[in-house]
Amino acid sequence: MSSQQNSYWQFATFLLLGVIIGYVFSQSNFGGEKTWEVKGGEQAPEQAQEAEVVTVSEDSDAFLGDKDAPIVMIEFSDFECSFCKRFFSETLPQIKENYIDKGLVKLVYRDRPLGNHANAVPAAEAAECAGALGDYWGMHDLLFENFGEWRLDPSSSFNLYAENLGLNMEEFTSCMENHDFKDEVLADAADADKVGARGTPTFFINGQRVVGAQPYSVFSSIFDQLLAE
Repeated sequence: MSSQQNSYWQFATFLLLGVIIGYVFSQSNFGGEKTWEVKGGEQAPEQAQEAEVVTVSEDSDAFLGDKDAPIVMIEFSDFECSFCKRFFSETLPQIKENYIDKGLVKLVYRDRPLGNHANAVPAAEAAECAGALGDYWGMHDLLFENFGEWRLDPSSSFNLYAENLGLNMEEFTSCMENHDFKDEVLADAADADKVGARGTPTFFINGQRVVGAQPYSVFSSIFDQLLAE
């Protein structure tokens, strides 16, 4: 074998070893704990649920469904989160039809504005201000339905949505300008951190953590199991 061929095979061998070593390191978890990749704090739908049961306060946040429903699902969410929008559009309607509207599940919405979303706190404040004037869920729905649009001009959009909902505009504007609910929003975020909900969306179903915009089948399976107990 010529010296040129020998150098070529040495180079190829070292390259192959480098690829193998890189793969091993990428698959290893030296901390001993399962981790997931999180994009900007938003929880991808393919992430698996965790089995531990956590005690989570409902606080005084807005809810859908029977207040005495046997299952309480607490959602920590961000109006500027694309995966939260996906849950709202693709999964929540089925949960609402089959469980919430039948008095089986109570959904509590708690704010978890992410630090990399500049308008997440103001959006949460807009929903809270609307709630104080009688239509939290109307504003909640409009924020998600118009996802990506209101971020171009948040203040004007929030006012437009409030007007469309028939809210008292003087009171809504005052609530927003004075940041009447900012402390409430930030308190929700602090509670989220305490219970390990560092990304969005994160759900707690009777204390069982479910991470990410999971498909409807994941939620229905948990609901049915809890209802059968």
